[in-house]
Amino acid sequence: MELKELRKLILKEQSFIASTQQWKKALSGWNLSKSIPKSVAKFIRKKTYLRQIKAGNKTSFRYRKQPVPKDKIKRYTQGYASEALSPITSSSSNLTYNTSKSSNTKYVIPVNQTNPNDMAVMPEFYNGQDIDDFLTVCRKAQILTKHGNYPSAKLAFMEALEGLEALFDTVHKIPVHILLVFVDAAIKNKDFYGAMERLCKSYTHHQELLGDNDKNTWLSFARLGLIYDAEKKYGQALKTFSAARDGLRTASETSQEDMFNLTVDLNLQISYGYQKLGDFESAEKELRDLIRQAEALGDAYRNQIAYFKHQLANLYNNDEWHREKVPLGSAAPPRQRVEKILPEAIHDYAGTFSECPYFLCSLEQLRTYYETTGEVHKLSPWFTRIK
Repeated sequence: MELKELRKLILKEQSFIASTQQWKKALSGWNLSKSIPKSVAKFIRKKTYLRQIKAGNKTSFRYRKQPVPKDKIKRYTQGYASEALSPITSSSSNLTYNTSKSSNTKYVIPVNQTNPNDMAVMPEFYNGQDIDDFLTVCRKAQILTKHGNYPSAKLAFMEALEGLEALFDTVHKIPVHILLVFVDAAIKNKDFYGAMERLCKSYTHHQELLGDNDKNTWLSFARLGLIYDAEKKYGQALKTFSAARDGLRTASETSQEDMFNLTVDLNLQISYGYQKLGDFESAEKELRDLIRQAEALGDAYRNQIAYFKHQLANLYNNDEWHREKVPLGSAAPPRQRVEKILPEAIHDYAGTFSECPYFLCSLEQLRTYYETTGEVHKLSPWFTRIK
């Protein structure tokens, strides 16, 4: 019985879920450590050097049916160029390897080949399954989650992630998307530790493969804030989101529009974080900054502008931000701001023909506002325009 099968059996019989770290400790206690022996590391080092340096080809390895991480292969090969080229040893019975062709290889296209659709495509496999198989496993995991069977769903998610990360890369968009699907399911089932463990692993891989200052590394770091927020650690979440936004702004040399789209979700998370901590003035500042950025991009972002104004009106109407609850030294929002911001939001929504729930909610908030001020007659022009 393989370890993966044993893990499933324990889950089924004992309803026990152990983290990856706990399983590693158990493996060590059973003298089944997943660490690679020196003899195997030496073989990997020499084989990688000979095929990469001399032939320009990359080699991947699997030890005990598990992929050898790229960072380990890199460590094994560092400094080998200065060593003597002693004869290469035979590989361990538990080690398999595959060499991919260099991207510089020139392929000869047969002159009688006329239809590209007739060309055979060699699929890649991991543990006997290809990409589509692992995506199917992920869909099954989502179904299991919907039916309330999160323990089995988690195992399926782990299987899908392991396979997709082996066939693509841990920083590729497809495995990252599946990771986020798992994180969403984990949060809903309060498996915060499991979600954080996978997100930290992903962030470490981004650092190793892309560097600390790559935009995708900062986005990976920002995802850690999702778990802090779900755990109601709002201060830590706010700190994480803010650091990620600052990192993106310094790491990415991009246009104003691209930077807006890259950071808009972080800006909203930061605003919500301030609200949860009771700092409504900072939350207002963040939303006003978003409105300013979107307005600078023109009418193409009119719908987003309306949404931000709607959120700003919600902030002004927040039950916690009333004069009787505001601490000494802070100011409650002037009520006239609501009368100003809601018509602007309604106007922008109407301009894009977007009668979404936010549009209707803005109308309802405006009606409530005028009812409390005794100025219901001011609603007539708005309903006339909508008709």
